[in-house]
Amino acid sequence: MPSGGKFDPSKIKSPYGALAAFLLVVQAVLIYWFAAAETSFERIAAGIVLTVNAFLFLAALIKVSRIPSAEAAADLKLARQLCGNWIYSSEASSGDTAAGDCTITLAGNQLVLSGTYKVNGVLVGTWSTEMTRLRENRILFYYVLRDKSPGHGLSDAVSVLLFDPQNLAEMVGDWILVGKESRQGSVRFTRKDSSQQ
Repeated sequence: MPSGGKFDPSKIKSPYGALAAFLLVVQAVLIYWFAAAETSFERIAAGIVLTVNAFLFLAALIKVSRIPSAEAAADLKLARQLCGNWIYSSEASSGDTAAGDCTITLAGNQLVLSGTYKVNGVLVGTWSTEMTRLRENRILFYYVLRDKSPGHGLSDAVSVLLFDPQNLAEMVGDWILVGKESRQGSVRFTRKDSSQQ
């Protein structure tokens, strides 16, 4: 409901929303009937109908809450298009470079990115996302890097990737790593299999 407590019928976007609004009006009439009933039989009948209508109203509300918004549906479609195998190359602000493979999958409605971490072609670790947020032309994700190099271990990192939704062959962005030593840099992802676009 908008502020001011006024009902705006233009906000109803689905048949279940319309059903819920209708059942709410019917519920109000049934409550009036129940309160105005003169005999116990009439009160029992009104109570039964009132209870059935309340369950129908709750079922309609549950159904309405599960209908994804148009924005969520568009994000889910985009997430499915991003799924697949990617390769990436990364350069730290210090000039150090790394590369690796990345797989993007969908778990529920959440993008999951995971991959390898190679320095000079040698596998030194793996990484995987803990949280991912997809919006229009960007992915923001928090991930954990498991570096097997001596003295490194686990590091937390955040990255933002930008892409063209019309051409999902490449993503570019920046990253920040916080661990035993903090680093930052840029990264470029390229889709391995361009037929998945």
